[in-house]
Amino acid sequence: MQGSYEAAAQTIDQLADEYPTDPSVLLLKGHIYCDGLQQYEVAQQQYKTLLHLSSDPEFVDYANN
Repeated sequence: MQGSYEAAAQTIDQLADEYPTDPSVLLLKGHIYCDGLQQYEVAQQQYKTLLHLSSDPEFVDYANN
């Protein structure tokens, strides 16, 4: 399972480079790094950036959980 998260992280990192302000990308990157890889500092930064860029309740609720 860990290999799947590492592959997901590589993919989401590429997407984040292409779309650095896309809330969906930031949220997914946060989840992958938090839940999958337990790299909480990376995840926290993604969530903070997301909260700074978007006030959409759909994203805010997920980022705050």
